[in-house]
Amino acid sequence: MLAFENLSRGAREQAAAAVRLAMAEVLAADHGGCLPVVFDDAFAYSDPERVNQLQRMLDHAANHGLQVIVLTCNPSDYAALGARTITLRPTRQASPAPGAAVPAPVNDEPETDLEKPVEENLTADVSPTVTDELRQALLDALPATGISKGNQSLRSELGWDQSTYNAVKQDLVAAGKLVPGRGRGGSVSRV
Repeated sequence: MLAFENLSRGAREQAAAAVRLAMAEVLAADHGGCLPVVFDDAFAYSDPERVNQLQRMLDHAANHGLQVIVLTCNPSDYAALGARTITLRPTRQASPAPGAAVPAPVNDEPETDLEKPVEENLTADVSPTVTDELRQALLDALPATGISKGNQSLRSELGWDQSTYNAVKQDLVAAGKLVPGRGRGGSVSRV
């Protein structure tokens, strides 16, 4: 028997996820058969093969009544789950007009760094609708099968915003027509 601390980091992540999901399924019985489970970039050390195994495990859990929520900086890793994607983006708050009154702080003490107003708010954007035309445009922009191209250059070439590009790419990855790759900004290639 292999001790947990002797496993690779990716194997530890996978084992920990399996235990969490198994316990959530047991606990869900007392909560109407449904219970949320949140994974916050919990698979940072998992290689692509392990991520595929993790997707099957997460999909199994979702099909057995668990609400699986995955927070990640790499949404393409989870495109095959077929779940709804919500992208969080920072937005700037409007500055007050010149000469407009700015509300004073409630207390008389100077603000510390922790008390300064936040300059950005996060807003949730539901992924745009993916059409056959968008799918074909991305596929046409890629070279022959097996040759990868960077996400940033593809997005620039197509003239798409980040959310449109990500939605189309994730859809094609889930359909098995694209394979995500590595690189500074990530890459994709045709299957």
